[in-house]
Amino acid sequence: MNLRFVLTAFCVVCLTTSFAQPCGFNPKASASPSPYCHGRPFSLFGTATGTGLSYSWTGPNTFSASTQNTSVTFPFLVNSTGYYKVTVSKPGCTSESDSVYILIHGTPALPTAYAKSGVCLGDTLKLYYTYPFAVVMYCTWWGPNGHTGHGTAPIYNDLNIPNATLADTGMYFLTIQDANPSLRICYSDTVSIHIDTSYIYPTHPPLPVVNLTVTPSINVALWGSVLFRANTTNAGNAPKFQWLKNGVAITGKTDSTYMATTGIDFVDGDTISCRIIRGPVCIDTAYSSLIVYHVGTGIQPIAKENELSIYPNPNNGNFTIKGSFVKGQKVQIETINTLGQVVSAKEMVVSSENAVTVKNEDLPTGVYYLIIQDNTTSYHARFVIEN
Repeated sequence: MNLRFVLTAFCVVCLTTSFAQPCGFNPKASASPSPYCHGRPFSLFGTATGTGLSYSWTGPNTFSASTQNTSVTFPFLVNSTGYYKVTVSKPGCTSESDSVYILIHGTPALPTAYAKSGVCLGDTLKLYYTYPFAVVMYCTWWGPNGHTGHGTAPIYNDLNIPNATLADTGMYFLTIQDANPSLRICYSDTVSIHIDTSYIYPTHPPLPVVNLTVTPSINVALWGSVLFRANTTNAGNAPKFQWLKNGVAITGKTDSTYMATTGIDFVDGDTISCRIIRGPVCIDTAYSSLIVYHVGTGIQPIAKENELSIYPNPNNGNFTIKGSFVKGQKVQIETINTLGQVVSAKEMVVSSENAVTVKNEDLPTGVYYLIIQDNTTSYHARFVIEN
């Protein structure tokens, strides 16, 4: 018996698959500068061990980048807070990643720095700031000549520069932070103000001058009313007034006008003057010349052309003035109280021959002094309001 064997050859194909292996990149993610503030750019840095590596970043608010180092140009307070992850990869190696947590803090809004007015050499210059929101903030000032200041507004919102000199001119800077020390993390942007000779005057201004005018005159009948008015030049924005009788300060008389009654406030032969103090800066003092008063014992005569009558008197604030007026002419009318304060001033047109009607409905009960001025003449009279 013949046996025949048939051998069939099988070809076995072996498929070889390559698997990625850990390569020990040891990636690290970091960021700077801190603290991280709303609107302030910050940078992200990725480091790893090895060559030929690829880097990619992902983060909050769909942030992504494909470079080793990158930046967030305008981080938002809420949307940009979170983890920023760097992933390192290389062909044949397992990708590895690391993250850094970024907390975005609030940044104060921009303040405005200013100086209210200029000062003379030796005065105190004050710098102020305003903030766009009604909240208390912490401010920091610095500038030339070693001037610095800091504190919580509104108590310490100004920088005082005492005994100012021209060496104090230059650029002053300001930043603000949250008033709460635990939240005092981010600064506002820095603002500045340039202090030059328009703020610190290199020369002293001319001395102040005060001259007095008197209505009706320096010769007054007994129990008559007299209005003194101090007219100033070179007196600054806020001069201080003090009226004096016989060289002694009159208590409470510190306005630019002073209403007095003969026989009560002064007698025959008394002198009246006024002292002014220029301010609030470039402070100087000036005195008016003395006015010597002559008080008569009878009724003061009034020239016919200056005759003035008021009816009814007393009245409720509405009355008619009769005098040497011409119909259609304009007259200036001032109503003054017993404190010497002008409580009403108006221009009126004479509506009928020799008469003009005045309405002062809002004035309280009291004694008032009336001055009427036309192109050539000053008229005056007293009246009483009884409401």
